[in-house]
Amino acid sequence: MTADAPVPLHDDERTVVRRRPGRPRSAPKTAPDASTRDEILDAAARLFAQQGYEGTTTRQIAELVGIKQASLYYHFADKSSIVVALLDGTVSPSVSFSDWLRGIQAGPEVKLYALAAYDLDVILNDPWSMHELYRIPDVAAKEEESGRVELTVLQSRYLELARETARLGSTTPGALSVPESDLVLIFGLVESIVAQRYWGGLSDRAAYAATVPRGCLRLLGVPEQAIAGVAGEAGRLIASYPGAAPRR
Repeated sequence: MTADAPVPLHDDERTVVRRRPGRPRSAPKTAPDASTRDEILDAAARLFAQQGYEGTTTRQIAELVGIKQASLYYHFADKSSIVVALLDGTVSPSVSFSDWLRGIQAGPEVKLYALAAYDLDVILNDPWSMHELYRIPDVAAKEEESGRVELTVLQSRYLELARETARLGSTTPGALSVPESDLVLIFGLVESIVAQRYWGGLSDRAAYAATVPRGCLRLLGVPEQAIAGVAGEAGRLIASYPGAAPRR
């Protein structure tokens, strides 16, 4: 039996295996409730922001977390898989919410307002500032290589709801109240807050959360007097969502 093998103990003719404890961490957990995987993502996001994707090694990430490099590979195959997880994490909560909205009975303008408000909550309360990773050239290039699947899905959901909302404001059945080419402005307006978040403080973030969803409806010709009612209904819709709330 080798020194590292589990030690069998016999108890009432049953074999009980006493496992040796894992390697101790070289540093205490920075957030007691965080999983090791989340700590790795947190450390990676900070290092990528400070020194770029190419300038960061998995050894540096592991050292910042306080674990061995081999322990990091238990959670992620390589550095590329870490950045893909970070980028997916900026979009997947909103995609999941949009999936849920598709099965809900509500007007498209209510669903659009709810999606914009939820998506903004994800962006403005991003605990790792992961959305700012898109500002780093080499990380942005890696995101392009990954196919942008989640982001493409989210954009298509915005376009779908924007198109349906624009039909409501048209006096001609089936026509749109705005040019088809203008529909992309809705997604662009919401996602532009990634940059605004970088510049603004807490009061600015509160203003964005309150005004951007309304701006989306105004762009699509929803009457001003109807927006308050839509906002209230969308708020109740978000409150009834059974999925996970954005991480803080």
